[in-house]
Formats: sequence, C-alpha cells, structure tokens
Amino acid sequence: MAGPRRTTRSTRLRVNLRPICAVCKSWKEHSMTTNLSVPVRSAVGFVLVVAFLSGCASNGSSEGGTAGGNQVANKSDVTVEALTLPTDKTPEQLGEVVVVESLNRWILAGATEANQSLYFQSGGDPAFTEKLAAQNAEVFGDALLVSGWRQNGALADWVNEQKKINVSALERWFETYNDPEDNNIAYTRSDTVDSSVVSADGSVVVNVTSHSNADKNTVGTKDPASLTIEGDKFSQTFTFKGNRIATAAAKDIQ
Repeated sequence: MAGPRRTTRSTRLRVNLRPICAVCKSWKEHSMTTNLSVPVRSAVGFVLVVAFLSGCASNGSSEGGTAGGNQVANKSDVTVEALTLPTDKTPEQLGEVVVVESLNRWILAGATEANQSLYFQSGGDPAFTEKLAAQNAEVFGDALLVSGWRQNGALADWVNEQKKINVSALERWFETYNDPEDNNIAYTRSDTVDSSVVSADGSVVVNVTSHSNADKNTVGTKDPASLTIEGDKFSQTFTFKGNRIATAAAKDIQ
C-alpha cells in the first residue's frame, strides 16, 4: 500500500487516536478525543490551513461527499465476485482460506489514499470510518456467508465483530500512512493460522494468532493496549454449506 508522499502533508488535520478496549481490542465509541492540532511549517502553510478550514465551514462539502459525519466514503475495491470462496477445497482448507485470505483482506479493506484524504477532510469524524466499514461488511457478508445472514442473529453478530476490527484498523492506518511522525510505517494487522481441523460435530476449528506493527509507529505509544494484539491467540469456528459459511463464531484461547 505504499504510495507517493503528498506535498500538502504538513497541513493535514491530526486527530488523537482513541484508546481501545483491552477485551475486544476495538475502539471505544465514547472515548473520541477532539483535541486537534495542525502542524504548519510556514506562514504560507498557516494561510493554506485557514483557507482549508474556512472552505469546509462555509460549504460543508468536498469531492466524494459532504464534510463531517455525512461524508460519503469511496467504496472499497472489494467485490462479492472477487471475495467468493473457492469450491475445490476441503473443509479444513476452506477454513484456512477464510482466515488467511478473506478476513485478512477485510481487516484493512478501504485503506486507500483517497479514503485517507476524505477521512482528514471530515476532521477524523468516526462516522466516516463507521460508514466505510459498514459498506465493507455488506460486501464481505454477501460474499462469504449463506443467503439470509442478516436475519441470522449469530451470523449478523459475527459480521459486526469483523466490522469493529475493520473500523479500528482503518483509523490507525489513516493516522499513520505516509506520516513522517510514524517514520512512514503505516499500521498493519493480520492473522496467521496455527491449525485447522474438523471437530467431532463437523465444524471446522481454525486456531489463529494475531499480529500487528503497533510497536513500530505511534499507535503503540498512544494506545499501549494495542500492543496486546501481537501474539493474541483465538479460534474461529465455522460450518460450511458448499463454499459458504453457514455458522461462524470467534473465541479467545486462554
């Protein structure tokens, strides 16, 4: 996800990262800070920042949507067709594909320079990232799960948990991508499979280890609890109907 450095980087709005819940490792919705600082390097930069803020306040709109919580995010580059699971795998292999390919892609779905630009135009409004993650959840849910998953409480809850992970990962990526303060090391998070086995009841249990580079950028220093993601172990349990997930549940491994 490397990209060219933007010449306007010194005038972008910075928003303090919100602390994460040590249990679910997702951002606490009630703890958003509003302390904004605008790093500027010259009088010209100051004028540019004032002009930018005045433009947002006066018309409340920008390319791609309106400012603040009503801003419309760019749709991520994922599609149902591209995410559909293969049909030539054993259940154990399919479970591994879900974690290694599908869920890892879901974690940072929407992490693009265009969306980062819109995120900062919104002032780092959590509603922006929530809306983008909600779009991703619809696409991934339709691609991976059986039809009618929205009406299935357990599946809908599982999708919502994956959406929370997407929200937290996106906010951290937006705050660190191409940022000199973070040595241009953007936040990443991914999972690796330790084992994938079929249990006696026919379900597939995938034991997973999480990884992140929060210790390589300011995510770890601003939110020390994020450092607990690295090495965290849990399981994903699935049953499949063809190449679709029929049931899904995640559980921490003590």
